[in-house]
Amino acid sequence: SLYLEDLRDWPWELYHTPAMPLQAALGKNERRCMANTIWQVFRWRQRGTPAVSGTTLRGFWYRPVQDVAMRAGFFNAGDVAEITDADEIAAQRAIGEIGARAMLDSIERARGGDRHYSLFLALLAAMVGDYRLFDYTDLGLKEPRPDLRRIGTTHPDVVLVAEKRELDQATDLLGERDDISTLIMGGIPSLLSTEYFAKALRTAHVSTITLIAYVDFDPGGWIAISGLVGQLRRYGVHVRHVGYLIRPERFTENEIDLHAYSVSSTDPQIDGKVKAWVAESGGIHGQERGIHADVMPVARVLAAYQEEIRATRKPINGGNI
Repeated sequence: SLYLEDLRDWPWELYHTPAMPLQAALGKNERRCMANTIWQVFRWRQRGTPAVSGTTLRGFWYRPVQDVAMRAGFFNAGDVAEITDADEIAAQRAIGEIGARAMLDSIERARGGDRHYSLFLALLAAMVGDYRLFDYTDLGLKEPRPDLRRIGTTHPDVVLVAEKRELDQATDLLGERDDISTLIMGGIPSLLSTEYFAKALRTAHVSTITLIAYVDFDPGGWIAISGLVGQLRRYGVHVRHVGYLIRPERFTENEIDLHAYSVSSTDPQIDGKVKAWVAESGGIHGQERGIHADVMPVARVLAAYQEEIRATRKPINGGNI
């Protein structure tokens, strides 16, 4: 990976380098310029040397990456390096297939500065998620939304994962009532958030969890959980069981008639994933249809949670849940 991105240790801080020497060193390849700027922050922090860098993704982009890239002359060129197939694979491994597709679609739509920022995100995903050169915390990046997670005291190894923030009522209720761990993904699992969540679990001496998924009954929801399981594994937390709260048998036929929707696709790649999901989940009456988690009343969500916990057939922390 050092060779692929042409990374090296520079004897001076790129952030404070004037335009002419910066352009002479890095002014022919924007990707190499960004990669080396990111790499330098990691290497300097690794040896305990202060380096100028923001503590959020946007802040890190502004200082030092965008500043260096602008001084190197890339923003004047009005173009940005192309996103490669290797970038797409790296993004899939780092943020899951749905996240990677959304990111690449945004790159295609973006213009000007947004395209440069999208390249930065793809490159950072590759360096953290695929090359594994470092973690986000190694760059000094803070947890973006610590309020979207909790670590239980009594049952920290039972983790309820909600797909979106709109599901916080039942999520918070179960977390507090049964003193379990909870995580609201906010849509697509973020490798940065997962890194912090996994470290919090390990701090609570938890390395294996039972995961209860509170996600839409559709390919996107299930793929998001699959991506999260892979991310947790990367950070040393293994999932022994996954239970899904939102399943068609927990809805009435009238609710299905009113609220179910088609998940079929004409895109061959997506269609293959839809068919694989139907084969695994059964779909709704064997059809390529899904239903949103928001449709299920909170009281029924609580009952479904108890059913999924019992389905593990293993007493968890003394069998109190």
